[in-house]
Amino acid sequence: MTLHHRSTKDLIKLLIIRDPEISVADIDAALKGGGRQLTPIAISSVRREFRHTLRLLHNERLIAEPLAARLDQEREKRRVEDTILTGLRDAPSGLTRTQISELFSRNQASSTITATLAMLAAQGKAKCKTKAGDAKGGRPREVWTAVR
Repeated sequence: MTLHHRSTKDLIKLLIIRDPEISVADIDAALKGGGRQLTPIAISSVRREFRHTLRLLHNERLIAEPLAARLDQEREKRRVEDTILTGLRDAPSGLTRTQISELFSRNQASSTITATLAMLAAQGKAKCKTKAGDAKGGRPREVWTAVR
């Protein structure tokens, strides 16, 4: 069955499975792009109901673990991205890698921060400048800033 034959509610559910944290505005834009329309209240209602259903299925272990794990990983990835972007936007002069790690109370894997910074740079949301080390000859520092 093609997407053109699916109901609008089914399309919203597919969007939520793809991105559990998708906003009502993003759902609305996707529907309009497909020539469909629902009021924001209706979208919000379907979104809330379906996310509740997914949580129940997960809690009862009726959703396959890979899907539940993927949903959790996507949520965590988005949380890390949001935290870093907020930190960069709040610091116009930029943040070093150490300062970014401190946004998470030094409780986030370096590899996760590195991957997130690379993704933000690829999306044009952040940029990195390398600054010379201190007067004692320390290694160069990465300073990350948000792209406005």
